[in-house]
Amino acid sequence: MIRLHNSLLFKENMEARRTGIDIIKEIPWGTHFCQLYNTKDDLIEILVPYFKAGLESNEYCIWVTSESLPETKAMHALAGSMPDLDGYLKKKQLEIFNYSELYTKGGSFKAGRVLDFWIRKLDKALENGFEGIRVTGDTIWLQKNGWKDFTDYEEEINKIISNYKMIVACTYFLGRYGADEIIDIIKNHEFALIKRENKWMAIENSAQSKLKQELINERNKVLDVLNSNRQTTDYLEKLFNYANAPIIVWDPSFKITRFNHAFEHLTGYNVNEVIDRELDVLFPESGREESLNKIRRTLEGEHWDSVEIPIMCKNGNIKVVLWNSANIYGEDEKTIVATIAQGQDITERRDAELELKALNENLKNHSRQLETANKDLEAFSYSLSHDVRKYIRTIDGYSSIIAEEFPEIKNSKNGEYIEKIKGAVKSISKLIDSMLGLYRISNLKHNYEEVNLSDVINEIIDKKDEEYKEYRINYKVESNMLLYSNSEFLKILFENLIDNSCKSLKDNINAKLEIGKISSDNSPTYFVSDNGTGIDSIYHEKIFQPFVSYNTGKGYNSTGIGLAIVKKIVNILNGNIWLESELGKGSTFFIRF
Repeated sequence: MIRLHNSLLFKENMEARRTGIDIIKEIPWGTHFCQLYNTKDDLIEILVPYFKAGLESNEYCIWVTSESLPETKAMHALAGSMPDLDGYLKKKQLEIFNYSELYTKGGSFKAGRVLDFWIRKLDKALENGFEGIRVTGDTIWLQKNGWKDFTDYEEEINKIISNYKMIVACTYFLGRYGADEIIDIIKNHEFALIKRENKWMAIENSAQSKLKQELINERNKVLDVLNSNRQTTDYLEKLFNYANAPIIVWDPSFKITRFNHAFEHLTGYNVNEVIDRELDVLFPESGREESLNKIRRTLEGEHWDSVEIPIMCKNGNIKVVLWNSANIYGEDEKTIVATIAQGQDITERRDAELELKALNENLKNHSRQLETANKDLEAFSYSLSHDVRKYIRTIDGYSSIIAEEFPEIKNSKNGEYIEKIKGAVKSISKLIDSMLGLYRISNLKHNYEEVNLSDVINEIIDKKDEEYKEYRINYKVESNMLLYSNSEFLKILFENLIDNSCKSLKDNINAKLEIGKISSDNSPTYFVSDNGTGIDSIYHEKIFQPFVSYNTGKGYNSTGIGLAIVKKIVNILNGNIWLESELGKGSTFFIRF
């Protein structure tokens, strides 16, 4: 697992705060990081301990949720980890609300309004005696046409957050973004949390200029102390030896004269093993001459702001180290008496960059493969819509001509064959329509809004009632069922469920179809229930698979395409669907988003 060095995250004069996240123990105020997730469980694994630590540290916490993890589920998950949550709620220390109340309030995203909101919340939190604020906001609502505005907003957060007692964690659903967007995301955050092989890792991707400035600042601090009054000698010794960064000093003949404890930890050498030895003992043979050439240039007055030089450890391992250096001059201020260099081990960061690069390449390859597959699917769809339909119409047409030209065969065996041919043509046409419907779902836009599901269902029933009017179905629809979702997806989903139920009600003299919802603490469960023929339990596990047909026992056969469409839409909407049914006793489909 790749881990971040906590020392890389500390800002000057900033208090460290506990994160609650195992791989990132502490971070300072002013930290802006992100989490890349696949499931709501990923969000719970990171955000629940993140907010638990914030509440316990007397921080004001704000959780901006989305459909990936709605408000009620977020609160339920947090309560499961914090039995004493009610106490913090009474203190009004936690606020959870939907993204539409902040990011898209008024119908559009405005960066200035959101930034002002965070500052006002911070001022209020400090007035009420809290240490600062801890924030997270999910971005699954973000559309492609708003990507530029939002990344500009993220960059603006980076500019101002370091001046405030704020910690901000942004969450991004991996399924929504390509390689280019992921690079933008990581670029705009100090580090990113991502799960690989069921383990979380933290990838630091700070800009090179930021790391360079940190190294320069550290170098200047050391130089200022080294050139200060000789009465601070004891202080200097402790600073040198116990500094977190590896520090080494060599003389003009390139012999090592000083070597601190952090350098011992980096290389595995004891200080007594390297003092007075040639500097090249620390360099791998393959790049030794190149490294020495860089060092020779320091005698010509060159100093390093950020130069990579690999170091060979005592055990033979090689680490990539980023160095800055400065020359120390004698009393004449011209003669170089020593060179001091401070390093930062970036081996893990470099490995992470390589792994991220490989991940991006895999994403690009996957995108290309997906594009090819979509083109193939589009060609297949075109063939179904045009070529196959043409042949079906030909078969149907010639069958009709034969029946008209030879009326005497109508009541013969050959007449039965003609009717079977025309019935098969009709079934194939319906199957093609269903297959095309399954394909077109992938091309629908993922626009979300408040939907009155009752109105959507009543509109469907008006159409189906005409189609199945001879069944005399008694419909019952619960009124005013409101939810935040995609109206197009919901229309297709319930149209297929209602169609499935209507077909099962043939020959039922007391046909009933009911649609409603069951309220619960977590989220409502919607249902479509009929008293039709029912479905044998042997099909319950397979019923949502495409092309899996089932028999009700009363002459009604299904291809399974309609229910496959239902299952696909439920998955897109991050929901669950299940069936309760028995032959002769009707069926009930349950859906929870």
